[in-house]
Amino acid sequence: MKPVTIRQLQTIKWFNERATLVNKNADLDKLVQHVTIQEAPDLWEWCKGGEFVLTTWYAFSHNPEIQDRNFEKLAQKISAIGIKTKRFINKIPQSVIDIADKYHIAVFEIKRDVYFREMNAVINNEIQNYTTNVLVELNNIFQDFMQKSVNENHAAAILGVLANYIKNPLLLFNKRFELLANRNGSNLSRKVADDYVQKIKERHYNKEMYYKGCESPDMHLFFCYVRDTIVGYLVVLPLPEDKDSFLSHKKSLLCQQTAAFLSIKLWESYDDETKLILKLWNELKVGNLTHQKILLDKVKEYGFEKRDKYNIILFSKSIPMRKLKIYCEKYARQHLILEEDYWNVVVIQNKSMDMFRKYMEDVFKNGRIIITPYFENLSEIAVQYDLALQTAVIVNENNINGVIDAIEWIPKLLCLRYKDSPEAVWINKNILQPLKEYDSKYHYNLLGTLDAIFNTQTLEEAAKKLFIHINTIYYRIKKIEEITGKNLNVYTDRYLLMQAAFMNTVDKHK
Repeated sequence: MKPVTIRQLQTIKWFNERATLVNKNADLDKLVQHVTIQEAPDLWEWCKGGEFVLTTWYAFSHNPEIQDRNFEKLAQKISAIGIKTKRFINKIPQSVIDIADKYHIAVFEIKRDVYFREMNAVINNEIQNYTTNVLVELNNIFQDFMQKSVNENHAAAILGVLANYIKNPLLLFNKRFELLANRNGSNLSRKVADDYVQKIKERHYNKEMYYKGCESPDMHLFFCYVRDTIVGYLVVLPLPEDKDSFLSHKKSLLCQQTAAFLSIKLWESYDDETKLILKLWNELKVGNLTHQKILLDKVKEYGFEKRDKYNIILFSKSIPMRKLKIYCEKYARQHLILEEDYWNVVVIQNKSMDMFRKYMEDVFKNGRIIITPYFENLSEIAVQYDLALQTAVIVNENNINGVIDAIEWIPKLLCLRYKDSPEAVWINKNILQPLKEYDSKYHYNLLGTLDAIFNTQTLEEAAKKLFIHINTIYYRIKKIEEITGKNLNVYTDRYLLMQAAFMNTVDKHK
């Protein structure tokens, strides 16, 4: 049994007696997958494609000025529309017919005495009959498919079973985008394989897409996943004679089932790999592996090279692991990702940091993220990881959120570490608090001025940063020196003023 089309509906006597086709350029082979009733002008926002829309045109009967604009949006999504006349409109507007012809959708004039529930029942009966037949056929195929695939012990063989049914070329990639199998396709060059990998990475990974996959004229993508963890990608390529959405509903369902079965096979190797990565990480983080050649031999299969620079990033547990994995796979070239007790850890190539950091700041802005400075020798992982953990302790104790650069935060971290020391108490009492009180009383920005001075190369740059004249900078420096009794040109005084500025910055981050 073939899928339901407009042409098929016209062969039904009951339908043909009550619905008259009024436009000439309709594509009668468009599929009808759903029936919906429209009495709202913005129905197009809720259509997904393949709809047969039934309407009295009431929504536009008093608003002809928005009729064409909204119908053009609707016409781009649906297969056909049936408009009941002699109720709210006497005839179908010519502009509506013109728009329908533009997008090759069918426009039917429905008789006034027709109940929509009857029309809905007739169309849905055809859809349900087709669906039932497809399910029966698929059940038979699945039984045969499962019997054959159970006898195969690896993913490539299972892919071969699928290829025998659907005939389309198939590619299977693992989670690291390595090509595991190629069935019924030509010899794939490295460049062509990389092109498909790039297309996979461009897809937006979300849970809904896991179930449905991604469609495009040049490939259909199905995700192999277990417990929200992607373990592979099944790619279906078109045959030479195929057009746009080249997979039938039946083929698509079969591919989904195959992707689910492949997930089990791929998970076995993924689980083994995860255990190996964890073992490697446990050796790296405690400094057991120090010989560079041995290190490189162990990590090269994950894409890490001697010439690379690396960063360690800690992510708080408030950031979902699934989302973190998605963004690592999408924006990081090579990486290791691990779950620790209190943090999720990512070891990443430094050349991926600029792009990855942008997404960290946008997507994970409500989390707590700590980044180490880059390092060139993998044997430094233990030292850098310890720096990240020490930073994490102080950041957690003081409830500081956001993206924290461990190296840039060292002065601020020292302030926090020794915040209760006699020295810190003295700086707070004799320098920081008097400046705060003056700023509060006279609505000045002496502390902000100090921060700008210590974070720029020249006073001119500090003035530009604060959007004030250089003379205002000189005046504020004089006022700071009067209040605190400290001279910015004296090294020890300058250090005390700098510590006060750091302490103030830290307070703002809490």
